Amino acid sequence: MKRFDNRGAETATSILVPYKDKIIPVKLQDAAVFFLENDVVHMITFNQKEYFPGKNLEELEKISGKNFFRANRQVLVNRNAVTDVSNQMGRKLWVNVSVPVKESITISREKMPQFLKWLSGE
Repeated sequence: MKRFDNRGAETATSILVPYKDKIIPVKLQDAAVFFLENDVVHMITFNQKEYFPGKNLEELEKISGKNFFRANRQVLVNRNAVTDVSNQMGRKLWVNVSVPVKESITISREKMPQFLKWLSGE
């Protein structure tokens, strides 16, 4: 079994994103949601600015730390962005966040216990 290299597991405090003709640091704690749309990763901040971090969700998941949860293949969500969760007949969880997103965020039944534990801060 291959051992993981710990260097990739370190959490970052900021991510560099191209913005207009500059590259700016955005604090990860300011990122509410990362989502994949048309093969491009978008980042929405709590003040509802949108950036394109130039990394895939797997890379972001590795550096984002314990405040972020990989909801599904398209979404990485910040715990502080979650406003509420509704259960759809025991099959899925629908996650509402404090910033506008185009698609609804769902958690599969398989990930429900892990997500609820994460959301409660355990």
